[in-house]
Amino acid sequence: MGSIQDSHNNDNHFVLFCPSKLAEDEKISDGAIRTYLLISNFLNRDGYAFCSNEWLAERRKTTVREIQRQLEELEKGGYLYREIYSKGFHKQRRIWEAGAYAKYLLGIGKEDEEFKKCLRDDHMVTSDTTTRSPPITTTRSPIINKYNSKEEATSSAAVSLSPPKEEKKAPTPSFSEEELSLFDPRRSYLKGKSADEIRRIKIYYEKKKHTISNPTGWLIKCIEGQWYASDTLSDADLQKNFKYARDFEEKFNKDHSCAYTYVDVSASQIVIVKAGEEIHAPVLEMNHERFKAQFKETIKENFNYEKVLALLA
Repeated sequence: MGSIQDSHNNDNHFVLFCPSKLAEDEKISDGAIRTYLLISNFLNRDGYAFCSNEWLAERRKTTVREIQRQLEELEKGGYLYREIYSKGFHKQRRIWEAGAYAKYLLGIGKEDEEFKKCLRDDHMVTSDTTTRSPPITTTRSPIINKYNSKEEATSSAAVSLSPPKEEKKAPTPSFSEEELSLFDPRRSYLKGKSADEIRRIKIYYEKKKHTISNPTGWLIKCIEGQWYASDTLSDADLQKNFKYARDFEEKFNKDHSCAYTYVDVSASQIVIVKAGEEIHAPVLEMNHERFKAQFKETIKENFNYEKVLALLA
């Protein structure tokens, strides 16, 4: 029998969660679902993980060929996507949760023809295949049922002897919502919204509509998550900021990076490491000219020598 310390140190205490659509998908094998769960435990806040086929095979106690088959299965189903990209002279792979990769492409204004083949409305984990709410909080509540909740068991056991109350039926509207325009105030998802809020929702929709396949469903989620309220940055600014930082990253890492000094630019943040210590970098969410000035100042303060400063031109 192992000690308490041994039990604490092993990996069996992790709890993994599986999307209901994936669990109920008859076209996905049990082995592929288990591989998805393993990968999902290592996704970062942007929605991707660095997991090699060899490492996955070792953890899953199977062959590399079987892992390759399972990843293809998950990719064709629209649950994961394997992105191959260049970093310096090396090729690297990131395994993305499909909805997160769609958001990443939207942020950088890029299209991926291979990824489009995976976009299937009936298999995407997220209900909107091109946009999902900002990352995305990862706090998960435990499942409560009658076996571990005294209150629920007590509530379930209680029997009321009084006659059931008659439910009041909502009045049937004299019109069909399908006949209304998307931004008609009589739409149920716009109920209680002021004229100014509806105007802001419409502006936000106009900016995103070229990526939306289900306008009504997207608007419902947009309003529930108040995405329009947090949109203080234009897509053009964000794309310019990302491109400017990514161009510098590629140039810098090509000639000046090592294990302890490098630049890493993702869709949500910039990481600059010098001699093993992370340097405070500007955020991407700001006006492009302001971002450009702050980024240049950061580089000048920490890499004040001619070859690096020349990369900022």
